[in-house]
Amino acid sequence: MTAPDAPSNDLPPKIHRKPMEERWEVQYKAGIEKQQRRQREQDEKREQAQRAQTQIQICYYAEEDEDPQLVQEQGLPHLPQFNPSLHPRLLHKLDLTADDEVYIYDHDSGLWSRRDVNSTFLVVSGQTLILRSLNVRSSHCQRLDQMITIYAPTTATSRSLKRKAEPQRPMADGHPRRDMALAFGNINKKTKGTGVQQRFEAEFPGVAYVKQTFYRQLQFWNNSTQAERDAALTVPRNEAGMWTNWRSGLSGYKAFNTKAKVKKEKR
Repeated sequence: MTAPDAPSNDLPPKIHRKPMEERWEVQYKAGIEKQQRRQREQDEKREQAQRAQTQIQICYYAEEDEDPQLVQEQGLPHLPQFNPSLHPRLLHKLDLTADDEVYIYDHDSGLWSRRDVNSTFLVVSGQTLILRSLNVRSSHCQRLDQMITIYAPTTATSRSLKRKAEPQRPMADGHPRRDMALAFGNINKKTKGTGVQQRFEAEFPGVAYVKQTFYRQLQFWNNSTQAERDAALTVPRNEAGMWTNWRSGLSGYKAFNTKAKVKKEKR
């Protein structure tokens, strides 16, 4: 008597469906391809939107008496922090290295700040930074005032502040223009937890804050050219350099008084 066969480990044969008709197979594959293409397009659209939402522009003065370069960099992964040294393509376009220094324009103070390329700035997407080479003098930056106006960041309007008692002495009395220039810059900078009046009193101890007087002086300063503002930092602290003696030559001062004269004549 023969021994029974051992159980088989073979799987039962697969039951195949009826082959898909050729025309239906073509339609099926076309549908899959269309779906995959739509997915690729959506992925590309999201990627491009992300790049557009994380970009900045550099307005860079590389040579004297020449228009600035406008260079855009997209897809910045670390916004709102931006460090130029981490972007080799950008440095190549600007002909800079991570070890270089540049001047960056500070819109709050109206002055230039000397910074390392390997510095981290706080920016917002779409912002334009104005930079110039250390070899380029501010007075030789073509259309600088136009660039400053075009690329000025949007700022919120500060709230009104109550007027204090009458000043012990006029705000502009006894201040050299270079000190006024630095003071305007510090007051313009928005410091968390402080208002304009507090920053004013810190810059001008013993001078009472009179809103109308302060903003009139600030208007003389802000509406002057960048070359005039830069020049304010180069004069000695003497009688000729006093703010009250020097401001009459400012284009912002002249424009203010011309406008005031026209308004008076129309009355």
